[in-house]
Amino acid sequence: MAKNAGFYTGFSIVNIGADTTIDIDYTGGTTGDESGVAIASGEALVRITDTAFADRFVGSGTVCGANPTDQLLVVVNELSATGTGDTFFTYNGFGFTP
Repeated sequence: MAKNAGFYTGFSIVNIGADTTIDIDYTGGTTGDESGVAIASGEALVRITDTAFADRFVGSGTVCGANPTDQLLVVVNELSATGTGDTFFTYNGFGFTP
């Protein structure tokens, strides 16, 4: 989500396995996809959507490792800093076999 009712998201990807590459794919008509992003063992990558997408973007994303044995952790943070104080949510990614 980006620029939707004052909310935006960011996410972290942590590789707890061997060195690999990942693909990050978004839905909702965006062009922010990334392919073949190198991520070393123990490395973390962060992506922030606040300025990455058009106003009122609402969609989903997938992070896929190049190998079925890749071990990736994903944490998503959702923030609104409008008004007094802020509102903050966090949730995790989960693995699946398509």
